[in-house]
Amino acid sequence: MSPPKVSLLGKDAQKCEFDELHIHLLLLRLYITIVNVLRRHHRLDWKCLAYKGLPTNVHVDSDNQLIHASHDHDADTDTNSMNILHEYNRHLVAYKDVDSSTCYIDRLDETFEEGYQRWRSYEEGRNSSQALKVISQSIEVEVLQHIGDIHIYAHCQNAQSFWVKEIDIREVTTEMRVVYV
Repeated sequence: MSPPKVSLLGKDAQKCEFDELHIHLLLLRLYITIVNVLRRHHRLDWKCLAYKGLPTNVHVDSDNQLIHASHDHDADTDTNSMNILHEYNRHLVAYKDVDSSTCYIDRLDETFEEGYQRWRSYEEGRNSSQALKVISQSIEVEVLQHIGDIHIYAHCQNAQSFWVKEIDIREVTTEMRVVYV
């Protein structure tokens, strides 16, 4: 007497779906790993020529989604020492004029990757100055702590802070308080 015949089509179909699911999850995990490895392999520090062709130091913190840039005071171009912090989690950029202890804060409309590529392009000589129109009275410390959180607050600590917005240089009038960066 032979054993009864059982159709395995149902079990095979489930096993096939199960295997496809594992393959998709494995591919997703591999993709995430590759993205994280590439993100961590950004160059962390370099020098470039930025505003008015000044030598600018750039430091990238991929873990916290921050890009720091700074240049020294330059008497020849009448440019103050400036420290700039791009905070991509809060979507803010803070320009700290070290000489006058003033911090100018604007929204940040680019992603971390776009900002990284933009700063890298400055190494190749592509840069442009920006006009920032001061649009507020001094920002209260409590507001700065709340909106800017730890990185922006620490960057602007011991400085008077103002909200600014980027405008086209051709829109500048004598009545405006404008900062060039």
